[in-house]
Amino acid sequence: MENMNRGRKSEIRSQKSEIRSQKSEIRSQKSEARSKKKIFTSCLLPLASCLVFSCFLLTASYAAQEMLKTQKVKVGENAPLTEMLKKINQEKKVIVLTLLPNPMGCRRCDSLVNLLEKETEKYKDNSSFIMAGGQDMLGADQETLELKRLYGFVTMGDAWTFIIDREGVLRKILIGLFTGEELEGILDNIIGRKE
Repeated sequence: MENMNRGRKSEIRSQKSEIRSQKSEIRSQKSEARSKKKIFTSCLLPLASCLVFSCFLLTASYAAQEMLKTQKVKVGENAPLTEMLKKINQEKKVIVLTLLPNPMGCRRCDSLVNLLEKETEKYKDNSSFIMAGGQDMLGADQETLELKRLYGFVTMGDAWTFIIDREGVLRKILIGLFTGEELEGILDNIIGRKE
């Protein structure tokens, strides 16, 4: 019986030793997996950062190239007029030209469009409100492309609004969202309306 107990104890010790050995192997495998994960992460994160930064540089580079292709417009100088704008200018109306960026990059464009629609009704006898853009360069019609090139508009960011007086002179450039009162003040000043 005593031999049996010794044999049994020896077997249990052997099993415990084997379990310890297996636990040690599992810990080693986990440690190796963590190490591989750290190596993978330490390589992947910089690679992902480089990729994002490269995309940013390419986008910025493209935008800069597009900007270089455009004619610069300055407040107080004659505004470049397309055929459509020339017709409106011949009617001696003030032109409120808003160039919208692509929908993905447009901040507060819905609010701006709503504001301009309200103001259109108030100034319909003296002004012509034109909105162009709202799509990327690939989806734009020729008139929109020409306007964006002439006015130096880049299709990212905020909308740009150009206010051109009855003589074809660029009087104001507004970037982004503005208030109805701001626009009314500018238009009333150009039109000569006092209220």
